[in-house]
Amino acid sequence: MIDDIISPRLVGELVAEKLRATKDPITVLWSCTSEDREKYAMEVSRAGGRGVVPLIIRGVAFDDPNVILQDLALLIEQNKPAFGRFVSEDELGKLERVAIVLVSRVPLRVLQVASPIALPQWFPVAPGETHNIVIEDVTWQINASLGCEELRIDEIGFALYRLEGCIIDRLEMVLSSDLRNGTMSFVALLQKYAGANKPCSEILAGAVRARNAVRNPYHFRPKSTEPSSVIAMLWRIANETPPDGLSKVGRQIADALVVGDHALADPLIAVITRPSNPDTSDAVRGGRALVATVRAACQLTTAAAHADAYGSYPLLVLRALSYDIRTALDLFASDIEDLPDLPLREPHNNFV
Repeated sequence: MIDDIISPRLVGELVAEKLRATKDPITVLWSCTSEDREKYAMEVSRAGGRGVVPLIIRGVAFDDPNVILQDLALLIEQNKPAFGRFVSEDELGKLERVAIVLVSRVPLRVLQVASPIALPQWFPVAPGETHNIVIEDVTWQINASLGCEELRIDEIGFALYRLEGCIIDRLEMVLSSDLRNGTMSFVALLQKYAGANKPCSEILAGAVRARNAVRNPYHFRPKSTEPSSVIAMLWRIANETPPDGLSKVGRQIADALVVGDHALADPLIAVITRPSNPDTSDAVRGGRALVATVRAACQLTTAAAHADAYGSYPLLVLRALSYDIRTALDLFASDIEDLPDLPLREPHNNFV
């Protein structure tokens, strides 16, 4: 659902921007929420400021393009007291433009062309005049910076933190099993990016200590050069590996985790960054997708921390990107947790 993707603050800011840019006396926009609409309307008005009048849609259909402006005229008449709430007596006769924000439970689903509407005699601007109106759905118009709360960077940080723990636990289990030989190529990668020729057990122990030192998992944001984080090392591996080389890394990860025939998540972000040659198996695709998603999550988290260095982007795209990344990270963690336990090997000197 699109409900609640757009905060009332952003709606109010967009409406205020449109009011400043237009010469038309009346602008009509559509927004939707599944929350308390009275509270939502007040927050839109507060963020929008002077001349912004939210109207809650009740008892009017807005589902027939032939009569949609008749519905609007009826709603305006029904809500005459609302204009008194949002337009003070001091402002009456002084306003040059008004923006009506229709607050619904659902997105606007009616195609329109500009049509005339006669404003009532009591209307705060252009009373009794006829103007052409098109109702615009703000859902598709709002841009936001990478620092916006809708990107849910804290949840991405927590998902990365959880995934790191799942990968560490699984690797420790594999190293303690009879299947540890399959980790060798991935261990060599970890040793390379950890910056020291340590046994894998020591690398993982260092990662556990670093993870346990994180005070707030929602603020987990490793640096790509950090040798004590498995997530950071995966990020660096992805940064320094050409797209076509990530399938090999995917195979190494799948072998190291002993994925076997168990398919891992396959998010959209991994499809977009797919190599020119197809992956050779579901396990390889899952391993490559894990690395690609970790990279995307870390890149986005870091960019959000430096949002002032970037522009604004369509909020729906940001929300969809964040959702795809967060969902994929959670699926990877759950998939790894659900992998079958492995038989322990007889204890002897560390192998890796």
